[in-house]
Amino acid sequence: MPDSDHSKSAEREDRLEAFLDGLLSPDEAAEFKRIAANDPLLQREIELQQSIDASLARSFVAPTAPRDILQLAQQEDLEPVEPASMHGTSGGTSKQRRMVLMVLAASIAWAVAGWRMYVASNDDGYQELALADIYQECVDGGFQPKWVCDDDREFAETFQKRQGQPLLLKPDSQDLMVGLSYLKGISAKTTTMLARVEGEPVLVFVDSLDRDTKPEKPSWGSGLNLFRQELDGLVLYELSPLAEPRVLSNFYVPEELPAATPGDADSL
Repeated sequence: MPDSDHSKSAEREDRLEAFLDGLLSPDEAAEFKRIAANDPLLQREIELQQSIDASLARSFVAPTAPRDILQLAQQEDLEPVEPASMHGTSGGTSKQRRMVLMVLAASIAWAVAGWRMYVASNDDGYQELALADIYQECVDGGFQPKWVCDDDREFAETFQKRQGQPLLLKPDSQDLMVGLSYLKGISAKTTTMLARVEGEPVLVFVDSLDRDTKPEKPSWGSGLNLFRQELDGLVLYELSPLAEPRVLSNFYVPEELPAATPGDADSL
C-alpha cells in the first residue's frame, strides 16, 4: 500500500474512533456523518462498533471490587505511570480498549455464571430442582416407585448406604409406603419414599443433615405443603397436599439393623 493510502487509512481510523468516543466537535461529527452516509463500508463499521458498545453497556455491570483490590488500585494511581511502548503509542487505540473491555466483560460473565451455578448446587455438583416440580412429575408418571423393599433390613440398609444412617418405619404405618425411588431433590444422593395417605400421594425426601439445602416451600398455587424434621443426623421433608404431616412421625433410627429375611441376605 502506498504511503499516502496508508496515511489516509490511519487518519480515517483515528477519525472513526474519535467519533465513536464522542471526541469530535458538533461540526466535525456532522461532517463525519455526512461522509459516512455516502460510504456504505464506513457506515457498516460505525453500526457494528455502536452495536458492540451498546451490548457491553447492557450486559456488563462491574461488580464492587474487594477492598484490598481498591486499595491496590489507589496505590497504583499515586505512582508514576511508565509510558507504553506499543508501536510508539501511549495507551493503545479506542478499538483496542474496546477489545479489552469485551474480553473483560466475557470473563466476568463466565465467572458470574459459574458462581451462580456453584451456589445453586451442592458439594456433589447437583443443581437443585423444585420439590413441587419433582412431585408433579412423579404423579404425572403414575406415582410409581423404583422398587418396593422386601423387608425391613433392605429398607434400613438403603438409607444406611446412601445417607449413612439406617432408617425404619413403625410397623403400624408400613401400609402407607408405596415404595422407594431416587428422585433427588435435596442432593444427588437423596432417597425418596412414595406414600399414600387417605388416597393422596405423598413424597418424603431423606438425606444426611449436612447436605440439607433447605428447599423453599411450594407456592400457594401448587396446593402442596412442605414439612421438615431432623432425626439423628438425617433431614426429612414431607411434601403433601394435606394440611399436616402424616408420615414424618413414623420414621425412627434403629439401634441395629433388623435381621435379614432367610434367602435374601445377598440380594442387595
